Amino acid sequence: MSRLNQLLFFGLAALISAAAIAAEPEFFPRKAEPGKTYPFSEAVRVGDMLYLAGEIGLGADGKLATGGIKAETKQVMDNIGANLARHHASFDQVVQCTVALADIKEWSDFN
Repeated sequence: MSRLNQLLFFGLAALISAAAIAAEPEFFPRKAEPGKTYPFSEAVRVGDMLYLAGEIGLGADGKLATGGIKAETKQVMDNIGANLARHHASFDQVVQCTVALADIKEWSDFN
C-alpha cells in the first residue's frame, strides 16, 4: 500500500470512528410519579435526530382526556409539542409520524 493510500485509509478510519462516537444515543427518561419508573425513554437523540416515544391522550393529571377521540388527539398533540420543546425542537422539524387507532372509524375525527 502506498504512503498516500495509507494516509487516506487511516484518515478515513479516524473520521468513521469520530462519527461513530458522535452518534452515541442520548436517552431522556420519561418523568414518572415518585417511586414509579417507565421502561422506555420519552426521547432519544442520536446526532441531530430526535426520536420520540409513543404518546397517548393523558393530561398532566394522568387521566385520559375526556370528550372522545378529538379531545384525546388534541391532548396527544399538546404532549408531543411539550416533549419537542423540552428537547429544543418543534413540529416543523418532524419528518415522520406513525399513528395507531383502536377504531379506524375514528380516522376522520382524529385527522
